[in-house]
Amino acid sequence: MSSKYTRTIVGLLLAALCPLALAQSQDPLTLIASYSLQTDSNIYRLPAAANAQALLGRADASEQIGVSSLGLSFKTKQSMQQFELSATAIDYQYQNFNYLSFTATNFDAAWRWSFTPRWHGSLTATRKETLNSFADYTGTFERNVRLDTGSALDTEYEIDGPWRLVAGLSSSRESNQIALVAGSDFSNTSTNVGVKYAYASGSSIAFRSRSYQGTYLNAIIPSAG
Repeated sequence: MSSKYTRTIVGLLLAALCPLALAQSQDPLTLIASYSLQTDSNIYRLPAAANAQALLGRADASEQIGVSSLGLSFKTKQSMQQFELSATAIDYQYQNFNYLSFTATNFDAAWRWSFTPRWHGSLTATRKETLNSFADYTGTFERNVRLDTGSALDTEYEIDGPWRLVAGLSSSRESNQIALVAGSDFSNTSTNVGVKYAYASGSSIAFRSRSYQGTYLNAIIPSAG
């Protein structure tokens, strides 16, 4: 599933959530705001013998990061359908190395659907932005933000008694501002089908057959050394 497909799923979820949020004032809509200050004595993970002044123009690689976040969380149940949304904007401000500053837009959205009491499942979408750690790559002092997105459709049908038929389709994608040798950009699609046995206690055991189709988007082949 492409990023266009993921945006379509998110659009459908948001379109369903917005009128429900207005119509169901008794359902909680939670707004969240926070600020934190983080410190890092060696953000670039330089070795002890490194000349920080020559590499960075500073005596050391210490950093203070101000993290401001603003988000909302919403959950509502309409008959047999349940909708969930959690969205957050996070602003990272670096004091000494300001070019690392960026704003992340993250969300988790879900539709816990049920067509009949015996046939139900979920449709989900996620998006998360993070700054790659300099512990994972060297040789560059540029900002490198990683974007992880995913979407999934899962279904379950109650055959008889404790037995269930289960199936699913999911897609994920990881991309970086700067291509990495370790952790190259990739996309992955998987399908699964199986059976599940549900115990009265709430526990369950399942057997699934899964198929994966993955693609590296811009893999870097390292030198022989």
